[in-house]
Amino acid sequence: MANKTAFRTALFISVAIVAMVIAAGYLFFPKLIQEFVQWLIGLLIVVLGLFFRTKK
Repeated sequence: MANKTAFRTALFISVAIVAMVIAAGYLFFPKLIQEFVQWLIGLLIVVLGLFFRTKK
């Protein structure tokens, strides 16, 4: 039971830290975040295109 509580606490702290880093990145580097998101969407489109191409 204590192990489950420790995992939840560690998960909550990790999510909080990631959220703060994302918020700080958005406040201080919005252009960089925008370019990264565009790159990520492009990569997702390419990967999905390759996946659906091989499925036919």
